[in-house]
Amino acid sequence: MNISEWDELAVKLQALWPSRPIPEQSIDLYFADLSEFEAEQVEAAILACYRSGREWAPNGAQIRLKLLELRTDTISHGEAYRLTLEAAGPRGGFSTGLTWLRDQSPLAAEAAEQYGWRDFCLAENVPDTTRRAQYRDLFNTVAKRDGDREKYRGLEAAGLKVLEAANGPVKFGDLVQIEGGS
Repeated sequence: MNISEWDELAVKLQALWPSRPIPEQSIDLYFADLSEFEAEQVEAAILACYRSGREWAPNGAQIRLKLLELRTDTISHGEAYRLTLEAAGPRGGFSTGLTWLRDQSPLAAEAAEQYGWRDFCLAENVPDTTRRAQYRDLFNTVAKRDGDREKYRGLEAAGLKVLEAANGPVKFGDLVQIEGGS
C-alpha cells in the first residue's frame, strides 16, 4: 500500500469512528504498521473491525491482527490432519509423502515433522483419536508460532543491548576475561 492509498483509508477510518478523532501522528504510525499489505486487505480489515461493533477506532496493530485473522491461506487443524493422512497414505507415504505435504501446507508439514514423520506413518498401534489429538496440539503450536512471526514481522529484535565495558562494547555470548585483584 502506498501513502496516497493509506490517506484514503485513514479518511474512511475517521468516518467510521467519528466520535474520537485520531491524531495525525497516530495516523502516520498506522501506516508504518500496515504499509506492507495491499490497500484492499487493509480496507477489509478496517471494515471487519467496524462490523464487529468496536466502540473506538482500532489502532494499527489491531487492524494488522484483524488482517492476519482474515487471511484465507490458513487452514484448520482438521484440514491439516486430513492432508497429513493423505500424505502418509496414497500421496507417497513415508518416502515421499512429506514432500507432497509441504507443497500443500507448510504448516501441516511442520506439524507432521514435529510429530515425527516416521512415527506418524507407522502408527498402526496408536488409536486414531490419540494420534489426531497429538497432531492437533502440535499443529496449533506451529500455527500460533507462524501467526506470531507474521504479527511481529518487521520489528527489530528486542534482544539485549550491547553492554559497555572498560575495554569497549561487549555482547552477551562473547568471552570476557575478568581481571582479579588480590
